[in-house]
Amino acid sequence: MILNQNDIQQRLVSSKDLKEARSWWENEKWDKIEGKILVDPLKNENLNIITLDLSVGDQFVSLREPKNIRNVKEKERITVKPLETVLILTQEYIALPKDVTVIVVPRARWIFGGTSINATRIDPSWYGKLIVGFNNLTKYPIELEYGEAFCSCIFAKTSKIQQHLTRRNASVGRDHIERLELGHIIPWTPLSPDQVKPEQLDEVIEEFGHPWDIVRGAIRRTKDEITDFVEKEKAPDIVRTATTEAVRQAFRGQQRLLYIFVTAIVGVMVTLVLKFLGII
Repeated sequence: MILNQNDIQQRLVSSKDLKEARSWWENEKWDKIEGKILVDPLKNENLNIITLDLSVGDQFVSLREPKNIRNVKEKERITVKPLETVLILTQEYIALPKDVTVIVVPRARWIFGGTSINATRIDPSWYGKLIVGFNNLTKYPIELEYGEAFCSCIFAKTSKIQQHLTRRNASVGRDHIERLELGHIIPWTPLSPDQVKPEQLDEVIEEFGHPWDIVRGAIRRTKDEITDFVEKEKAPDIVRTATTEAVRQAFRGQQRLLYIFVTAIVGVMVTLVLKFLGII
């Protein structure tokens, strides 16, 4: 059974007990907890007909930089880049009894804005802040402000569980994001321009499709336009320049040969004259 606004309010830990109530879950005082739900802080405007909106907390991490956990302060914003996924720590600390589970769902406003939330299940007996994956599916950056409602949770009543979560088998008591160890992510180093081959772009298109087909077309079109420009505009000048230079070089060669030939003739004639005169 899904709990509505009245059901949730009836189960909420009273404001005067909030400070002490966290220790009930930490010390497994189930006789005090009974069927109570703890939400701290609780913003009245975030409690809806059958959902409770959750707000951006003071930490987040991008899966593009999983080792860089970043802090967010009041009036600051998180910028989620196009096609980026960030894990956001909620501002709310939530603790559940043994007969209530929670499903985290996206808010309609953010769905219509081209984003999605990675659905998260919270088991009965959980206590701590939540980490929620937020995906930007658009081609534009999206900003989330500290304290802004960005997802919702649905409370559902279940049969009471026999075992409960502990620090040995869950991340209960969470109040910050711990360093992520994502073993399934393959380390990646960008290729330098001289390493990229044309067939690799074809592989990218085969894998991701549009708009990489346009990128390939633009590259080939640019190449064709450059080739056409060189052939029509520059090639004739190149040929003329090369022909002129070849003629000049040939003329200079012929000049050298003519100089040698004339020098030889003059030498022979001088020799004959000198012999005729008896000088030599």
